[in-house]
Amino acid sequence: MKRILYFAAFAALMACTPKEYTINGYAGEDYEGKTVYLRKLDGTVLDSCVVADKHFAIKGQMDTQIVCNLTSGWMKTPVLIKNGAEIDVDFTSIPAMARDNGGMNDKLYAIIKQLTDARMALMNKEDSMRDANGSPQTIDAATRDDYAALYDIYRNGITDNKDNIIGAYILGVSARVLYPNLQLLDSMMNEVKYAKDMPNVMKVYNSLKALEATKEGAKYTDFTGIGLDG
Repeated sequence: MKRILYFAAFAALMACTPKEYTINGYAGEDYEGKTVYLRKLDGTVLDSCVVADKHFAIKGQMDTQIVCNLTSGWMKTPVLIKNGAEIDVDFTSIPAMARDNGGMNDKLYAIIKQLTDARMALMNKEDSMRDANGSPQTIDAATRDDYAALYDIYRNGITDNKDNIIGAYILGVSARVLYPNLQLLDSMMNEVKYAKDMPNVMKVYNSLKALEATKEGAKYTDFTGIGLDG
């Protein structure tokens, strides 16, 4: 009986012991000897390592699941981290690719890849029209549907992931444009789990709340463009 209780207690202890997350990355020759940082979305550095033989590795423990940025020079890619996650990153892919044993980073990467492709196609279209001396009004009219399609990718990324942290992250990088007033954003935040835990969501929310506080401020909204800047 004592032996059974011992093994039961040991099993319970092992179940409660947090497993490390691991990030194994391939950076290629361009990043050799450079430092890779793991940062919270507010920029706080959690860990770092140096690229050696084109590879890098970071491991640690996390109290909860969180979206962070892996950065090195101009490179920045979001990764979803939780204990037990085994994440593989490829900096040579465009955008940088992140995959893991649970599939959440795969899902996040698929959305980012779709957004990147749509944004690049839109930029190329605008550049081509400018080179052909197209007027701003002509370019605006010709790309209106393209922008609508781009924003739909963001919206679908949010609504398809309302119950996980991916939806909250996508909301954070698009809230300023898709939900430009306090009522719209507040309504969406109530639908998206983890939205209030996402610093970039709360930054937009508090900004809109401050503007709402004055009659003069309520007349103005910052319509800066969307970017995956976390």
